Amino acid sequence: MVRDTRPLRRLCHLLQHLDVDELRASPVEIREHLLQMPPLMMYQLSNWWAFRVEEQGIIEHSHKQMVVLRPPLNRVYDEVLSTFVAGWENGRPDKPRRNRDAHALDWATLPGLARLNVKHIEETARMLLAAVLRGDQAAAEWLADVLSKWWGTLDFYDEQYQLYDKTTFITIEDLGLDWPDFCTKFGLEADDPELQERLRPKLQQGAFQAALRNYWTDVRLLTIELMLDWVRAVPAASAILPDALDDRQLLLVSDQFRDLLSGVDRNEDHEPPRAALPLALLLLSKAGAKRSGESLEVGLETLHEALYLLSTAVDREIVNRMLHRQDLTPIGAGLIQGLEVLVQHARKHDDSACPA
Repeated sequence: MVRDTRPLRRLCHLLQHLDVDELRASPVEIREHLLQMPPLMMYQLSNWWAFRVEEQGIIEHSHKQMVVLRPPLNRVYDEVLSTFVAGWENGRPDKPRRNRDAHALDWATLPGLARLNVKHIEETARMLLAAVLRGDQAAAEWLADVLSKWWGTLDFYDEQYQLYDKTTFITIEDLGLDWPDFCTKFGLEADDPELQERLRPKLQQGAFQAALRNYWTDVRLLTIELMLDWVRAVPAASAILPDALDDRQLLLVSDQFRDLLSGVDRNEDHEPPRAALPLALLLLSKAGAKRSGESLEVGLETLHEALYLLSTAVDREIVNRMLHRQDLTPIGAGLIQGLEVLVQHARKHDDSACPA
């Protein structure tokens, strides 16, 4: 894959190459089984990503810490990812609108077609959640875009007025009802049988689109809720530890810590240390520093030592990234332990405290 991505990229479009009339006429179980192939390919691709990112010295990667491959493998991975996403999106099951001129809409076939679309939605959400769990930022961003735009141009579908205020309640299971039973359930009966028959194709198409849209909306919201629940379990301080910052943020905060410790004034050419001091105070608070109302009681000596500790940890993380190496103990964990020891030592010696 590293030498030549073309064979793998061709394989990403397998569903499109197999999309012929004979396949569309085959049992839905066969078509559903084919939809499992791209997710299996993504599983293999994710294993390759995990091996390579750890070879580059990035051991910690999960929903708590999203990471990307470093050059030159990041270009290779992005190239394959973009092709995979294109093949997955274009391999979606047919919609009734797509081939409406080729054959008449058959209500009896809609449950099978809905089943394929449900499979596509579910696999998209599952691949997104798997990417977030392993900390794969690139794949998560691509798949989040696929899921959020899955409905696409179908937003411009004109709803029949008979379905007004009823589409919200149509589910995938309702498509399995006989058409007369469906009409009775949603109050679609008409006094004029001729009008009812003339509107039937449009109403059936509208019911299918509504059921699919509702299912897609539910899965999208459930996916967001799951990721929010994962984020809630992540300690707030871990998001600002040195090993959680990107390269630009790391260099910026390193300069700010150095300015604070060297006494650089904001009237000089340097930017004022807007982030470094709040970051230090927040981490001291998480390490157990005493609070008084909305203020944090930290001695000047303790604060100065904490700034030195943070500056050292940030610089060490910069060197680690330049050398593509990883410490046995994550820098963030060691930093929190060091700050906790510092706070405990300050409490024992009761150094002169001033509100921060």
